[in-house]
Amino acid sequence: MDDQKDKISNRTLALLLVAAIVVSLGGTLISLDRLRQVSMPGTPVKGMVTTGTITATIQEHTQLNFTDNIVNWGTITAVGMGGCYLTTEGGVGGCTGATPQNDGLTIENIGTTNMSVNISSDKNGAALVGGTGAWFAFKTAENEANSCHSGLNYTVYENITAGTRYTVCNLLRPETANDNMDLDFQLKIPQDRSLVGAQTATITGYATKV
Repeated sequence: MDDQKDKISNRTLALLLVAAIVVSLGGTLISLDRLRQVSMPGTPVKGMVTTGTITATIQEHTQLNFTDNIVNWGTITAVGMGGCYLTTEGGVGGCTGATPQNDGLTIENIGTTNMSVNISSDKNGAALVGGTGAWFAFKTAENEANSCHSGLNYTVYENITAGTRYTVCNLLRPETANDNMDLDFQLKIPQDRSLVGAQTATITGYATKV
């Protein structure tokens, strides 16, 4: 009788042990499954989405440059009765010693924005060479097709008033193939010029974003 009780007791313990093992394995599997769903920093996990960011801050600037910035007719003697006439389109008349100039000043948009362009001179003809009927004038032209997208002004020679700002282009484009325009100049040196020696006029360009 006691042997039978011992067998029952042993069977009960065995069943309880098996149940405990099953419960323990179940808990372990649940814990492992939960750990599998947790994303560790920097570790890609199947079934989850991760993102990164790339940031670039783009700045714009408005800047003008005289790409060709010098006109020099050299040492000149006015011999004509009407004085000496010079242009940056190769014209020389009534002078000796002049160096013909086939290019004026080239304005280039070296910024990243459309711009309006103004110019001014610190001298007019009288201040530059003196004499009766001295003449100092400019005109504009596109250096590249459609560079001045709108408002190309002063396309015929305009006598310069010192200190006046002239709007030569309402919209000069920034694209590399379409960002240049030209300024040509004409100078008349009268026979009765009152100034001798090296004379210089400074042309200043102004850019405004549009």
